[in-house]
Amino acid sequence: MSHYARAYDLLYIPGVLTATEIGQALRRSHVILKLFPAGLMGPAYLRAVQAPYPQARFFAVGNIGTDDVVIYLRAGAAGVAMGSQLVGRGDDPTFIAARAHAVAASIR
Repeated sequence: MSHYARAYDLLYIPGVLTATEIGQALRRSHVILKLFPAGLMGPAYLRAVQAPYPQARFFAVGNIGTDDVVIYLRAGAAGVAMGSQLVGRGDDPTFIAARAHAVAASIR
């Protein structure tokens, strides 16, 4: 997939979890990485994998709740992605927007 992204000048963020996967992605010149499932591993795991790979910028993705965003950012995540933990299943768009604004306000 990364060769296709490079051919079309698209951002490609590979998903990684293990040190082997992180090393492979970095050897392929990817420095922005999706740590997945970050929520199952915890912020301590994020800090642990950052130590040997300071050049990597990790986005915490997967099982991240609204209360976890600040915790992962403080642990060193370059960003956080939220899916079902933010939007639920079939939630009203107005409710989703209010929840997203609350998360953004907690970061400030």
